[in-house]
Amino acid sequence: MSQSTYLHFFAPQPVDMTGVQVNDVLRALRVVGVVHIYRAVQGHFDWDNFMTGVMDWPERDIMGQRVAPEDAGSFFDPTKYLSVDCVRGHPEDRRAQLVSLIHEHFPHELQREFYLNNLVVTAGPHDVFEIVENSNGELFARTNFSVAFWGYRHPENTAVLRSFLGSSELVQTIQTDLAAIVKSEISWRLYLT
Repeated sequence: MSQSTYLHFFAPQPVDMTGVQVNDVLRALRVVGVVHIYRAVQGHFDWDNFMTGVMDWPERDIMGQRVAPEDAGSFFDPTKYLSVDCVRGHPEDRRAQLVSLIHEHFPHELQREFYLNNLVVTAGPHDVFEIVENSNGELFARTNFSVAFWGYRHPENTAVLRSFLGSSELVQTIQTDLAAIVKSEISWRLYLT
């Protein structure tokens, strides 16, 4: 049974990333603070691990807690994945806007207490994939840039939510803003974990 839902934006191929771009992404998402920054000591949670049955997260260091968004990019190392777990709490950040969009305009009978109430920005090598809806899993990208809005629980009908989000101006704006920052195409997927 699925426990979480992800709206994941990602570069389909690795892009040239910098710490400045990490900060620009946080600014574009209107992030007000960072809860934790994690950086891999080695390896990452990836498709190859899933295919061999190893689902453990790699060893990570906590690089900083309650870091100002404008300082997060200073922890970026292009050879290691960096995970920036963002603070909730500002009504104008993109995470809060997505929550409002879904809860004000998506049919209530399909919501099932589902929220996309977390935001994580990841830079450095990592894979984006799902392992719930497709029993063999599905690899979406081997990348070095992604943004995940996620939350516990899932909607009654994922396909209807995908269509709803695909037609929303907010999702299109986020996709366009991220593409401009990383100078690459940005794709998105809604999936269950």
